[in-house]
Amino acid sequence: MIKFKLLSSDDIGRVLEIERECFGSESWTYSMFESEIYNSVSLFLLAECGDGELAGYASLWVAAGIAEVANIAVAPDLRRKGIGECLMEVLTGISLVLGAELVNLEVKAANLGAVSMYSKLGFREVGLRRKYYPDGSDAVLMTKTLFDNKEPE
Repeated sequence: MIKFKLLSSDDIGRVLEIERECFGSESWTYSMFESEIYNSVSLFLLAECGDGELAGYASLWVAAGIAEVANIAVAPDLRRKGIGECLMEVLTGISLVLGAELVNLEVKAANLGAVSMYSKLGFREVGLRRKYYPDGSDAVLMTKTLFDNKEPE
């Protein structure tokens, strides 16, 4: 069973462990995570297993009707168990409640598993940012429309 909670300063150490495992030299710093707690447009969600083990996390920024997934990671030993999908589904639902019409994200072009998961969840590729990441790799821009403004037929 997965439980969700908001990031607190007491959680940052656990988050940093997964962050470093997943992103290595491109990891966010302690102060970057700490700033998310106090950022008025940020929502930082943790996913915990039933025993309280941190399974993953994701952060979202919402402003002017647009949500941006800032960071998402799942503990390497817990991948391919639906945790990333659950995190994204919860973030999408929260985005809708907060008035967002779109959810945007960037993902490494070479991360085919993540690109596939986002596509499965209704995100579509809308662009490419060349040499976006510090290691020189490209980012695929993806977006999901949360609702359309068409009149029912």
